[in-house]
Amino acid sequence: MSVLFRIAIAMSLLCITRGALAKDTTEEAARCAQLLSNPTPVDYALSDLEGLFFDVVKKAQSGDELTPARAEAYIKDFLNMKAQLLNRIMQLLPVTQKPEMVASIYQMLDTLGVPPAVYGLKLDEQGHLLKQGPTYPSEPLPAETRGPSIGYLNMGEFQYRDLPEGLHRSIGFGAQRVEREALPERVTGMIQRMISKKDPNVLIVYDGEKKVAYAANLQLLHLGGIRLDTHTYQLQFNQEYHEWVVVIENLANPSGKIGF
Repeated sequence: MSVLFRIAIAMSLLCITRGALAKDTTEEAARCAQLLSNPTPVDYALSDLEGLFFDVVKKAQSGDELTPARAEAYIKDFLNMKAQLLNRIMQLLPVTQKPEMVASIYQMLDTLGVPPAVYGLKLDEQGHLLKQGPTYPSEPLPAETRGPSIGYLNMGEFQYRDLPEGLHRSIGFGAQRVEREALPERVTGMIQRMISKKDPNVLIVYDGEKKVAYAANLQLLHLGGIRLDTHTYQLQFNQEYHEWVVVIENLANPSGKIGF
């Protein structure tokens, strides 16, 4: 076999290998790509955000098994979880760069009955998602949080790192070694939705990453307030503090006065 023929075979095998790698678009490949890159604090925050969204959806799904005795506690928990999610979205959206995650945030807001336009997200006539300025002002996440000074020590100061981002030194009495920090739990950006064919009042929300589907009542997902006996629970945006809060009003004692 001539040398030129051997080189030709080697080059053809190289091209086949490269082509196979280029066409690999599986979720495992996406996970491998994430393993090769150092995740940023925003990646971890977005992972937690998407996890919280599915917790809210699961909470809404469990509403079908709700008993009257648990109704008040359930509503308070659900609205508080919803407020927490909306506040996190407001913080993270300005620093979110992944188009698929911006699309997922649009779906989160729409799923929970909050107009995405409030957060500066809208679809154009061609159905393309546009990211504009939000109605409610929000600040990007700070690079670090500093605690209050105590005596001569600042308990919130961070020392300069001597290792690349994503690595840390082991803690304990054994031999010190460099370890890789745990990756974000979720890659994010794989939310899918559809209206149930059996019941138009039920929304099917599919977690494409965990391969789990949830079915929740649309009315409950969109719930922003309710009256139970002598109390009202209302999800409101506080213009002074620029955050979502759950306002509870006692209708039997509107003034909140105690005693005579």
